[in-house]
Amino acid sequence: MIENRIIVLATAAMLCSGCSELAYSEGDVYFTATDSLLVSRTNNEPITGLFRTQLKDGWRYEANYSKGELDGLSSIYYKNGQLKNQVSYSKGERNGLGVFYYETGQLMFDDGFPVVRSYFPNGQIKKEIDFEDKFWKLYDQNGQLKDTGMFTDSTQDSLTP
Repeated sequence: MIENRIIVLATAAMLCSGCSELAYSEGDVYFTATDSLLVSRTNNEPITGLFRTQLKDGWRYEANYSKGELDGLSSIYYKNGQLKNQVSYSKGERNGLGVFYYETGQLMFDDGFPVVRSYFPNGQIKKEIDFEDKFWKLYDQNGQLKDTGMFTDSTQDSLTP
């Protein structure tokens, strides 16, 4: 339930990146049922600006919107204030690198498609998957290469970062 709410709020927040003239909070806006735009409760117009909300569990979500769509950075923060993840959007579509962090601030995962990397809590690379060349690498906790392999389109879904 919390994950779904975070995803919805994160998506809403991403639509406002790059637009800092207005700031909105959860009570100021709603999503339209037909086109999933984030709309102002005041004037029923799609919002342009920064959307911020504090979730019940203490996490914080911020995103930029333009004309009701995510446009710019969408960020979620742990309750300790550390960045949890950040994804870039353009006109409602994901655009560019998505990065995810452990609560300590160490990089956990980046998905600069076609190459996706995940990391151990100590910061060492754990796995690297190249979806373009269909090649993967596994590392141990010291960053030493442990294994490599190729995959096909049919096995691609089983490769999790």
